[in-house]
Amino acid sequence: MTTLRRGLVLAGAVMLVLGSCNIALGFTKGNLLITNDKTDSGVCEFTPAGKLVQQLRVPLIDKGTAGKERRGLAVDGKGRLHIFNGTWQPYLSTYDPASGWSHHRIPGWTTANNTKGGGLAVLGDYVFVTDVATYCAPDDPFKFRGLIRFDTGSWRAIRFESGIDFSTLCMGLDGLLYAKGNSDFIIYVYNPISLAKVKEIKLAQAVSCIAVDSQHRLYGADQNKVYRFGPSGTVEAALSIPDGAQGFHFTAQGIALSRTGMLAVKSWSINKIVIVTDTSLAKYTYFYTEASGLITFVD
Repeated sequence: MTTLRRGLVLAGAVMLVLGSCNIALGFTKGNLLITNDKTDSGVCEFTPAGKLVQQLRVPLIDKGTAGKERRGLAVDGKGRLHIFNGTWQPYLSTYDPASGWSHHRIPGWTTANNTKGGGLAVLGDYVFVTDVATYCAPDDPFKFRGLIRFDTGSWRAIRFESGIDFSTLCMGLDGLLYAKGNSDFIIYVYNPISLAKVKEIKLAQAVSCIAVDSQHRLYGADQNKVYRFGPSGTVEAALSIPDGAQGFHFTAQGIALSRTGMLAVKSWSINKIVIVTDTSLAKYTYFYTEASGLITFVD
């Protein structure tokens, strides 16, 4: 049974907490999780070699198809899966293998209605999501934008950097939060604890999705190209996916980096291909999947 209870207020945000139960298996470290917007099997777990391990249904808390557009996902250090669901009235879904699902939203949170809109990252008990100003937000449509941090201990939410529309973000393995605005060249870097901006990085090449390793090197993908950037944004290495040469068309949608140095890039094109490489970008393997969405590693 789904329950609804009014929650906590912080920085002008009223939290609605919705709980439901759907217990399944946990996840295996080193495997990939990919969202699937086209079926009720909302998340699919794969080995890096492409073997399907399990499928997990993500319950919808709104009627109709609202919430089926999954904008980001990540697994935290406690093994909980967090998913950014929806567009005009998004909500954060959290799956704990020990207890099931819970869902949270705050007023004014919206995102752009396109395949590249939205992102989610985790650090400890914190979950970070992007927020974009749209006309579906209440009152002043341009009042709500920037980044939101949820504290999973209390489910309080804090908004910050409210002057920018962000399209995606990631938690770097260096412990910093990286976010991309409307420009495909500019990356904003934040301290995830104090929420202070650390710096901005101008990339030498445009990217649509990002990941960062423990040495502050950035990885980005756009169309059929994957790049490794130095901490200042210069290109250190690049990988070109032979577009059409192996019988598929590749257009990057999401990227994920594991703590062991494995890099995966997901295509949103008809073939739905996953490229698996490492931080050297020297070579790659790939597999096909019907899962149509974004990607993360279980670390």
